[in-house]
Amino acid sequence: MRALFTAVADPAGVIAQGPGALERVQLLQEDWHLNKLKLADTEQWMTAVLHELGLTALVTSITELSPVGAAAILAETGDATRFMTARALVKHAGLARVRLIVLPG
Repeated sequence: MRALFTAVADPAGVIAQGPGALERVQLLQEDWHLNKLKLADTEQWMTAVLHELGLTALVTSITELSPVGAAAILAETGDATRFMTARALVKHAGLARVRLIVLPG
């Protein structure tokens, strides 16, 4: 933003373009704010569905997993019965621990 205002105010620049550039920045800020509100509404809806399913307490018992994160995982996973094992489901969700082997030297 500072660089934009500096460029617009610079007499060596194209001063006629300044108002249009600032208008574009304003429109981008409005879009960003609107998208932030939409994201908050979506997250609130996701956690409400999780609560309605009676899963909030269960998923929040997992360390470092938020209700929104759990709702996203469940939404992307779909029918859990399609996985042959619980481990396969955990791996699909990206929650499986990774073992690192450190070689000496």
